[in-house]
Amino acid sequence: MDKQKGFTLIELLVSISIFSIIGLGSYQVLQNAIDSRARVHESATSVLSLTRFLSTLQKDFMQLTPRKIRDNYGDVSPFYVFDEDGYVVEFTRRGWSNPSGKKRSNLQRVAYSVNYKEKTLTRHFWEVLDRAEDSEPVDEIVMRGVEEFLITPISDSSGPEELLSENSSGEFLLPLGLEVTLVLESSGQIDKVIQLVENLPEKILNPEKKMKEAESDVEI
Repeated sequence: MDKQKGFTLIELLVSISIFSIIGLGSYQVLQNAIDSRARVHESATSVLSLTRFLSTLQKDFMQLTPRKIRDNYGDVSPFYVFDEDGYVVEFTRRGWSNPSGKKRSNLQRVAYSVNYKEKTLTRHFWEVLDRAEDSEPVDEIVMRGVEEFLITPISDSSGPEELLSENSSGEFLLPLGLEVTLVLESSGQIDKVIQLVENLPEKILNPEKKMKEAESDVEI
């Protein structure tokens, strides 16, 4: 009677070891693919969020209008102010959409602030221009992971302090543009110049060119 042939214990152990190695390798490849997809999705979401924010910021400032307001205390506030009441900037803009057809102004008071503890950048807007004592803004977080957010007015001749002070006519000067500096955890520092008037000088629109011209003047 013929003996039935089978696998020895050593052969079974070797087979199990091989399958274990293949399974472990497959798991690592799959895990790497999942991690890569998650990183790509996170990066794409961050870029999309940044693009939307910069678009909103530019749209807000491009519609800047010289409309003063009365604040919660009844005092007159300029149509734009910097670094007051916890806001990086606060200003009046036009073009407030009204899809519901409410009886209200198309002007809107907007402000931006940074919570450095939470690392969030928030856009605020008021539903009225001249505020009452209990008027509160509507808040919307527009960026996360924010380490720094600065806005500097640009003028061809006057300094920022002159732009923020009233002239002899009691009016505030409109800056030529605004230099925005945004520092993010994920993307580092981002600089953007928002043009507020036509024919802005090239040295303002192109800071690198301005720096090269300054270096050439030093060499001479």
